[in-house]
Amino acid sequence: MSAYRCPFYGFSSPSPEFPALMDSAGNQCALVADSLSPCQMEKSGQTPNWEQCPIRQKQGDGIMRLMREQKVRVYPDATHPHATGSSSGMPFEEWVKRVMSEP
Repeated sequence: MSAYRCPFYGFSSPSPEFPALMDSAGNQCALVADSLSPCQMEKSGQTPNWEQCPIRQKQGDGIMRLMREQKVRVYPDATHPHATGSSSGMPFEEWVKRVMSEP
């Protein structure tokens, strides 16, 4: 798992019909759904952090609420130490807690 405090860093969102975040094994931002866009903060030389993210500044926390309402599941890569080890992934809420509680 990334050392970054952002639940969207390194993930893609395949399609609206499939409510999931899939590990992209890179620096992709799952909030930029129409491209394979890297993290804007990282591109500008900053450390990725959801609390300071320019996308969050524009969209507010509505995206987090939407992810919870849609029951999005997160599928972290097997190399992530916090991965569930299951192909069923984990609920978005659980993923957010794990990522945001790390030092």
